[in-house]
Amino acid sequence: MRSGYVNNTLNTTRISTLIQDSRLPIVDILDEFSVKLNDYPAVIISAEPGAGKTTILPLALLATLKLGKKIIVLEPRRIAAKNAAMRMSQLLGQPVGDSVGFRVRNETRVSKNTQIEVVTEAVFTRMIQSDPELAQVDYVLFDEFHERSLSSDLGLAFAIDVQNSLREDLKIIVMSATLEVEKVLKLFHRASLIQSKGREFPVMVQHRPVAKHDDMRVTLVRVIKEFIKLQKESHYPPNILCFFPGIKEIKTSMDFLNESFSSDREIQIFELHGSLPFKQQQQVLCNDIQVRKVILATNIAEASITIDGVGCVIDSGMSRYAQFDPNVGFDRLKTVRVSAHSAEQRKGRAGRLAAGICYRLWPQSQILREASVPEILRTDLSSALLEMSLWGVKSPQALALVEQPNLGSIAQAQQLLKQLGAIDQQLNITPHGKLMTRFGAHPRIAHMIIRAKDFRLVELACLAAALLEEKDVFLGQREHDANFFNRIQHCLEVSALNHQVQRVLKQSDRFRKLAMTAGLLKSETSQIKAFPEDLAKLLAFAFPDRIAQRRGSGYKLASGTGVKPPQNDFFKSEFIVISQLVGQANNTRIFHGVEIGLEVLQDLFADTIKAVEVTFWDEQSQSVRCERQTRLAEIVLSNQPVKNFSPQAMTNGLLEGVKRNGIEKLPWSECAKQWLAKLRLIKGKTRFCSDVPDISEGWLVENLATWLGPCIVGLTKISQIDEKVVVNALQNLVSWQTLQQIEALMPERIKVASGSQIKVNYLHGDKPVLAVKLQEMFGETETPRLANGEISVVVHLLSPAGRPLQITEDLAHFWQTSYQEVKKEMRGRYPKHPWPDDPLNAEATRYTKKRSKT
Repeated sequence: MRSGYVNNTLNTTRISTLIQDSRLPIVDILDEFSVKLNDYPAVIISAEPGAGKTTILPLALLATLKLGKKIIVLEPRRIAAKNAAMRMSQLLGQPVGDSVGFRVRNETRVSKNTQIEVVTEAVFTRMIQSDPELAQVDYVLFDEFHERSLSSDLGLAFAIDVQNSLREDLKIIVMSATLEVEKVLKLFHRASLIQSKGREFPVMVQHRPVAKHDDMRVTLVRVIKEFIKLQKESHYPPNILCFFPGIKEIKTSMDFLNESFSSDREIQIFELHGSLPFKQQQQVLCNDIQVRKVILATNIAEASITIDGVGCVIDSGMSRYAQFDPNVGFDRLKTVRVSAHSAEQRKGRAGRLAAGICYRLWPQSQILREASVPEILRTDLSSALLEMSLWGVKSPQALALVEQPNLGSIAQAQQLLKQLGAIDQQLNITPHGKLMTRFGAHPRIAHMIIRAKDFRLVELACLAAALLEEKDVFLGQREHDANFFNRIQHCLEVSALNHQVQRVLKQSDRFRKLAMTAGLLKSETSQIKAFPEDLAKLLAFAFPDRIAQRRGSGYKLASGTGVKPPQNDFFKSEFIVISQLVGQANNTRIFHGVEIGLEVLQDLFADTIKAVEVTFWDEQSQSVRCERQTRLAEIVLSNQPVKNFSPQAMTNGLLEGVKRNGIEKLPWSECAKQWLAKLRLIKGKTRFCSDVPDISEGWLVENLATWLGPCIVGLTKISQIDEKVVVNALQNLVSWQTLQQIEALMPERIKVASGSQIKVNYLHGDKPVLAVKLQEMFGETETPRLANGEISVVVHLLSPAGRPLQITEDLAHFWQTSYQEVKKEMRGRYPKHPWPDDPLNAEATRYTKKRSKT
């Protein structure tokens, strides 16, 4: 490796001995790693689970550090960062914060001696934005990069940018267990790949699918009992790790398991997720409890941490992640099947220290997608785009990203940032936007804290911000309480022993300190005085697009989207601000929010409220109405009827009504239907009438304004559109000359042999129909044709009573063949009518034999 300065407090030989004594597989590639790191600016390490890359590689690099330089190790989660720092410190025989420290949200353990800093990915973003040269850093290691968080993608892109433009000597190491190597290699001008084997013991996989209508918890208990029996007969480690999509499922399963195993004192149920206090997390990870542990975990346990004594993994096969919904402009939590990569990671937890078994609660035939969708392709991009703007980049395309995000998601994020005043119309970051980035929070939340200064509500804003960023303090208890203000009061009143509230207060204190540094708040402490109307103002700043107006049994967002009320809808005000929404695309429900008054909205958004004249179709009165509306985006704050409005607006409104009701509700007279049929027939069958449009049902709907609009000027109700209007509208589709030509080519009536003018029916598909009594066609050998002979007519020969006797397109053939049979059958039934033996030479008549003679 590169020569450099070694901290005198560390014994290089001892570190080397510790590394070798670990006997971890990663040790085998250290010599190759040293050579490649000297020759290349970047090294990509693909290491199987259990290789030891997280702790051994940073320690191995210590011997190469220059004086005053550091190694930065990025981890995807706080628990992983803290555990990695603790493990390396234990190996060195030092406390955390000496040679090895960590920086995570709301907690820092570093000192002047710290040479390895383990940080979360979001913390690294703040570090590199504050010091774009990374002047004190020799190495940046991206651990567990396969998890592909948005922060890790962005952090790597920034680090590559620094390496290319400012720091050729900066070394970047990307590490992962399941890495798409080729994609990452392409990001660098020069990079080398090293592959390492892992240390994973064999894990047997068994599938125990949950039946369609069964409770998964029942299957879980059955599988746990199955493993306990198996483990007593084998050498598997005793502990059981169960993977769930989220905390809610963990809580309900924990209660169920505690009840199911209440009589078994050798089993203790634990939970493991990011919301737990670190001490409780450590209690789960260590092996100092002399009972069998059943650990119910989220995907926090998939990688980066080792749980002692796990011989069994039970995988629900489900995962939950945020996915951006462009229809409403925010992330939704989506529960999906795990990817094949995640399933392998979970399985591997049972083979870290000994052989194990993995029970999968889905059918073996179930096909899993290969990898999870990275965050950059599925989540809200507003935070990332704001960081890019601060970095000096207007478009993600200017950065070395593994994947480029969706253009629609980029556009919506830019729109939100403009609405918040974070970027200008040229996509440059504004002073307000720069101040927002100092809070390390979502742009909405940072904007809320900054705007709170105008109302002297910064401290309340910091508490509200913390509540929005942390897990819900009512989770599993009063989570259906839709009043966000009740959460504020809960944090101000509840006992200090409540861990989740303490996390919120700690985060609130962090925001408060940042607000003081930014000059938004004086240093003197003051007690928060919380009032619902003040909270409503703050949330309106954070969620201007989620201001909602009651509409029927639900609400309409300022963006125009409709949402359902919360499960316990206590809101009485016409207007509310929604702080959280849940549900799927067509079933979006309010989770919590606050009421807000009309006067408050008018005051807060005076600059964006507009007065517009709107013409619309009113379903209730089934007529066109016009109003002068005061609007906040798509929400109508007030309205006043307008009596005299433009004919064009009136016509547009009526056309909207026709569309909503459906064109089939128009008065389609026989005449209108016949004319429409003529147009369709002649369009497809004749070389004449070239200006006839292709009039399908879809065309009529899409071009309603073209054919119907000119004929309904001055009308305001559908009931005023009569049969004559529809016929005129259809006839106006062609010129007067074409209209005359069509009438000549396809007449309404045809003169038959008897002299009668018989009506032609054009509504029988692709051929007109002539329904005529058989006696009126005597002597006629030629079947009628229309459109200069291009369109044949189907003749329905009728009995004297008007019932069909024969359908033909060849009259001559009928007289020669079928007529004689018809004559035999009909002569006795209708003796008063002529049934000549020779119909071709008989006189055509519409009368009986007696009238014909007279």
